[in-house]
Amino acid sequence: MIERFHKSPHPATVEDTRWFWKDMDQEEGWAYDLAKDWISNWDIFLKLNEQYPFELTEWLMEWYSYMPEALSYKLDGAGTIDWNLFFTLIYPLPSTKYPFICLIKAVNVKQNQIVREQIFDTISKDPELSKRVLNNEVIPSIYTHYTTYKRIRREVVKRTRAMARTVQCFLASLL
Repeated sequence: MIERFHKSPHPATVEDTRWFWKDMDQEEGWAYDLAKDWISNWDIFLKLNEQYPFELTEWLMEWYSYMPEALSYKLDGAGTIDWNLFFTLIYPLPSTKYPFICLIKAVNVKQNQIVREQIFDTISKDPELSKRVLNNEVIPSIYTHYTTYKRIRREVVKRTRAMARTVQCFLASLL
């Protein structure tokens, strides 16, 4: 990820680790809602999406679910290398008043919504895939990683019906 996202090494400083723990101690509930509202501005979201692509926000969500505890208790030998990796991937920090984890969570949720829409579009536009979904047949698991088969099917049925209505209206207008 460091190479793919062209990140420069950022060895973690004592101040970086202090920032992390202070950031983690902030109340998440109110901050997440505000961060979500803040990134609803498309320009802000696009900038953050460029700095923190989907693969990176997915990694950060996983990192936050395990690493704070691992670092606190030195589990699995967690330490300097983990801090260096984390700070290399997140720097430069965006200037915001929201806790970083809340910001990343809000960006990741929005990215997941976009990915789901892309999945729905891809399947709806692919005759073979949409046929398989409409017939309740198996589709490649890459499509069900970010959303359920049931949700995919519901969306494909809805889009298929909308397309059928559009075609019917068009044909009726020709008569």
